[in-house]
Amino acid sequence: MNKYILIVDDEKVQAENLSKKLSKEFSQDDLVFEFYSTEEQLNKALETRLYRLAIIDVKLDGFSQSGIQLAKRIIDENPLIKILFVSSFKEQYLDEFNSLNFDSNIVGFFAKVEFSQLCENLSNEIRHHVIDADYNSTFLANNTLLSLYEDAVNQENSYKKGILFEKFLSILFYSIGFNFIQKRVKDNTSEIDIIIRNDINDPFLYKFGKYILVEAKNEQEKINKDKFVLFRTKLNTTNQLAELGIIATSNLVAKTVKEEELRSSAEKGKVILLSRIELLRLIKSNNKLSEFKDIIDEQVRGVKVYNT
Repeated sequence: MNKYILIVDDEKVQAENLSKKLSKEFSQDDLVFEFYSTEEQLNKALETRLYRLAIIDVKLDGFSQSGIQLAKRIIDENPLIKILFVSSFKEQYLDEFNSLNFDSNIVGFFAKVEFSQLCENLSNEIRHHVIDADYNSTFLANNTLLSLYEDAVNQENSYKKGILFEKFLSILFYSIGFNFIQKRVKDNTSEIDIIIRNDINDPFLYKFGKYILVEAKNEQEKINKDKFVLFRTKLNTTNQLAELGIIATSNLVAKTVKEEELRSSAEKGKVILLSRIELLRLIKSNNKLSEFKDIIDEQVRGVKVYNT
């Protein structure tokens, strides 16, 4: 499965040369390097792509934000990503870099030295944080899920995007502990992307009925009010067999959904929103059942989940 690496540099030639050199270096390792030198192109890529690691120039002329500000944004939407900073002005930014508190996301800061030396420095970090990480036994299961998620998000064909995302979700819910999962179930009035039999021996989950309905949305548009209402209608027509519905999206959730959820809060059943942020929380967690319950509990109690 391909792993995507992001390169951001306002100098197009530098970004392109770096991409070509690293692609050649890792030609046998299923790494895909994508470079961007303008903010407009980068923003479009970040809406539809998931990256394992990002190499970011700190001083981005022509961008509305610095490389450090960009890194904060990317980490906020993808808590699993690793960041490597590069700069021709490393000493100038060193104090700011040392004051950063990004936990384990920031893994290096390199000066733009001679090109071959820079490539060697970056190659060593990529090998350690992307290639070698695949063979760490404590990370293997989560890494597999992350790879499946990457394949689904980065797929260009719209039909395949849906199929791969449903596959990822099925495996994710199986890893949580659910053993009975059906995909694309049709009745006389509608189609449900995924139906999960709620058979985990857990008192917290018992109260949500015999089945859990899952709507899978792997598309560029954010989950909005109309999609929320349509899914709630599906949930309401199950004769209380399902009292928990999940809208899972590889994108984010619009603020307008909050108003509709508050308006329909008196109705039976609960709709949980798994945006890319919650999905990445589940992928990263070593106790996925506990994390899943925490997410449900947060949203039942009204903790903010809306991303935009």
